[in-house]
Amino acid sequence: MRTTVVDAALRVAASALAAWTIAAVTWAALVAGVPRGGTTVEVGRAVALSRSEPLARGGRPVGAVGSDAVLRVGAALPPDPFPAQVAAPAETPPATVDTPLGPLAYASTLDVLATYYTPANGGKLPDSRWYGITATGARATRGIVAVDPRVIPMYSWLYVPGYGVAQARDVGSAIIGDHIDVAFDDGDGAWWGRRYLTVYLLVPGTVGR
Repeated sequence: MRTTVVDAALRVAASALAAWTIAAVTWAALVAGVPRGGTTVEVGRAVALSRSEPLARGGRPVGAVGSDAVLRVGAALPPDPFPAQVAAPAETPPATVDTPLGPLAYASTLDVLATYYTPANGGKLPDSRWYGITATGARATRGIVAVDPRVIPMYSWLYVPGYGVAQARDVGSAIIGDHIDVAFDDGDGAWWGRRYLTVYLLVPGTVGR
C-alpha cells in the first residue's frame, strides 16, 4: 500500500491513543487523507487497527472499521450517533419579595385598589348564622381577601404590603377588576381606608401548607 505523509502521521497518532480510539482531529485527517474510493477498512489498516475495533470521535464510537462505507476525499464527517448531551439551561429561580415573614417567592404582581371590610359591614345581621362567613365558608378575619375571581383566582395566596399574607376566599358585588377588599375583625381596619398598591401573587406552595 502506498505510504504517504498522511499515513505516517496517522500511524504516529494511533500509537499515542488509548483503547484504539481516534481523536476528532485524527478522524478528520482520515477523512481528508483517504485515497479516493477508499473504504473504512483501508483507513483502519492505515492506523494498524483490526476490522472489529471501533473508530471513535471525542471518545464516542462512530462506526466499525469493517464498515463498507466509502469515504471520499474531503468528505464531511459522518453524523455522530452519540452527540454530546447539552445540559438543560438552569431554571431561573422565581423572584422574591421581602416581607416580615422573610423573602416570599411570587409569580406575578398586580396594581390594585385595596379597600377593607369587616363582618359588621359584610351585609349580614349579627344574629345570622352566616354573619362573618365568606363566599367560600371561611370566617372573615385578617388574612382573608375578597377578589374578582376573573382577575385573581380563588384560593390564591397574596402578599399585600402593609397588610400581610392573605388568601383569596371571598367575593363582593363591588369587587370588580383590579379591586381587592382585605378583611379585618370587627372594630379594626378603619386605619386602612383605601389605597392603591401593588400586590404579589405568591408561587403555589410558598405559604399555606
